[in-house]
Amino acid sequence: MIAMTRPVPVLLSGFTRPQRGAAIVTALLVVALATVIVSSLFYRESVAIRSIENRATLAQTRWIERAVIDWAKVILRNSHRDYDWSGSIWATPVAETQLDETVTGGAKVGDSSRQAMLAGRIRDAQARFNVNALVTQDAGSANTQNGQSGNNGQSGNNGNPGNNATNAENADVSVAHVVALKRLMGILSLPENLVDRILTRVRKVAAQKRQGRSGGEDWVMPLQRFDDLRDLPGFSDEVMKKLEPHVTVLPSDARTVNVNSATAEVLEAVARTWNPASIRSFIANRDVAPARNLSDPALGLVANSPLDTTLVAVKSDYFIADGIIRYDRVESETQTLLKRLDTGGVLVIWRHSN
Repeated sequence: MIAMTRPVPVLLSGFTRPQRGAAIVTALLVVALATVIVSSLFYRESVAIRSIENRATLAQTRWIERAVIDWAKVILRNSHRDYDWSGSIWATPVAETQLDETVTGGAKVGDSSRQAMLAGRIRDAQARFNVNALVTQDAGSANTQNGQSGNNGQSGNNGNPGNNATNAENADVSVAHVVALKRLMGILSLPENLVDRILTRVRKVAAQKRQGRSGGEDWVMPLQRFDDLRDLPGFSDEVMKKLEPHVTVLPSDARTVNVNSATAEVLEAVARTWNPASIRSFIANRDVAPARNLSDPALGLVANSPLDTTLVAVKSDYFIADGIIRYDRVESETQTLLKRLDTGGVLVIWRHSN
């Protein structure tokens, strides 16, 4: 008979038992290392793909934001009237709406991506008191009031040369607006010296504009948005919370507040000849009976007590378009300040999105 012998593995036949164990451990380590490297490569590829998807989604969202602004422009252009109120076409909000795929060009980030959703509204920016109106629209005309009666209730120097320097220094101040804002501060139980701090800033900005300056060590940033007031001393979170429903920051040519949208506190501050009870009665009914002009019976004015046209109006030039866009993993909120021109055009003053 032929003796049968057990076959010995060739690879390990020349190794002792400890050596065979070390070889197995080494092989396992190599396999584990290869697995880690491959997993890392797959992870990097996944991150790169996700990054590309996010950029594509964000780019598509920005295009939708532009469409929102174009929509707001069209609405404002087609609703140009002699007065603005809550029943105007522009005041109709857009509820959250699912956009057709044609809006996004049929683009989909993935099989599970959500369709684009949009909600928006247009607000009357001149429903609030504009702090930049504390200086005159043409702040560069420093000598326009010298030797004559000032505007907005400001007295001139009656020809006294000794007062020329004082008038030149204060020529860019709109006294009527300063008085009105101080009255508003009093109504809101806030210190009046807050107005002086705002006035100091806007006058510095006006001086820079006259000089054509755009930088330098003592250059100050113009007030462009309401939150910029936080940079001024005394404007704490509590103060800002009280001011927000009544105060705004617009270009200095927005000099009036719209009686059809302003709060009772603002109207009481800018219209001293308007009885507070009549103001509240008008506000309660203005959604159905707006003022079409400043002598409209709906205002309930006392005879021979006209409103100051330098402070109030029944129409607005500035509006804020708010938009919320949801597209796949991106949710964007955008806010745009628009100016409606008398010629029918609409300008974008600034746009902010996050």
